[in-house]
Amino acid sequence: MIASVTGINFYNKGAELMAYAVSQEYSSWGEGFIPAAHLGIGTFEERRKAGLRSHVWTTNRRRDRLPGGPALLASAGNVLPSSLRRRYELVSDRDVDVILDASGFAFSDQWGPAKAQKMARLCSRWKAAGKRVVLLPQAFGPFSTEPTRTATRAILRTADLVFARDESSYEALHALGDDASGIRLAPDFTNLLNPVPSSTAADLAGRACIIPNIRMLDKTGDDTSNAYLEFLVRLVRELVNNGHRPFLLIHEKTDRPLAEQVRDLAATRHGCDVEVVARSSALELKAIIGSCSLVVGSRFHALVSALSQSVPSIATGWSHKYLELFRDYGVEEYVVPVSASADEALVALKQLDSNETYEATRLRLSERAETQKAGARKMWEEVRRAITG
Repeated sequence: MIASVTGINFYNKGAELMAYAVSQEYSSWGEGFIPAAHLGIGTFEERRKAGLRSHVWTTNRRRDRLPGGPALLASAGNVLPSSLRRRYELVSDRDVDVILDASGFAFSDQWGPAKAQKMARLCSRWKAAGKRVVLLPQAFGPFSTEPTRTATRAILRTADLVFARDESSYEALHALGDDASGIRLAPDFTNLLNPVPSSTAADLAGRACIIPNIRMLDKTGDDTSNAYLEFLVRLVRELVNNGHRPFLLIHEKTDRPLAEQVRDLAATRHGCDVEVVARSSALELKAIIGSCSLVVGSRFHALVSALSQSVPSIATGWSHKYLELFRDYGVEEYVVPVSASADEALVALKQLDSNETYEATRLRLSERAETQKAGARKMWEEVRRAITG
């Protein structure tokens, strides 16, 4: 049974973690369970490393091709010689039985209606071809504009299962008023992935990690985006002064210019020398995060990697998903509102500087991490029943 995984990529490390997580779980079900991803998702080598075959996506609508998909090969997908398909581990549309969507956060007013509208068209096409469609745990909403609401309702009507990743998303889907029988609540599933140890993780062990997010500049207003940059610079100074030996970690390549700007401003204003660390492997990044003593971040899956490995963390983010994540781990007091991020983050840092508070937080995270992992396993069990039943 071949499953095509959508919504993933290899340039956003959160999306890459989801690619590895889906591939790892699905292929573990037995020899006949084969995960794949469209040719427009990464390179042959990236897909191969993740354990994904290459899905030759056939469509007559250019707007419904995934970005980067070779049009000529896609149109010829079902007639390629079997020898060529075996050599490059290609699968065609007619080979695919299941669609597993791991978009993370795509269907919301914050992204506009286009993503939801495209997914609605594709879901309709997939169901007409007899394929099962499952939207794996992800954030949804808010849905205040009618085009996004209409498109999301169409997705709910055609998908076999839709997993909301948090209570706010779950409620937003139910508020659409359509048949809710396929809607479920389940945690993010990258918590089940084991990190890949590295010498870099060992070298950085015990230090504080700052993970910036460029979305905090382009998904917020001018006042918030300006405050965010100042917050990061001030944060570096405070962490250095408190002996935490911070470094800036790149969790998506588009964040690098922001990280370098923070590094340079911290150096010129406060004389703080802070390094920028980047690695190509999402699994190595998870190992680095897990080795840290403290994480202050704005990347969702980086924070999942921290919390699921019992690393005390502070978050500031641009959507509801950050508060919901920290609530799941019982540490919502460490989500800092963007409007007052600097002062509140410093209060949170001071709290975690108390050894008693720090150890109590680690214990709470450890207990909640096991609960979250159990929830992810339960989700996968339901997915398996739905697509094999």
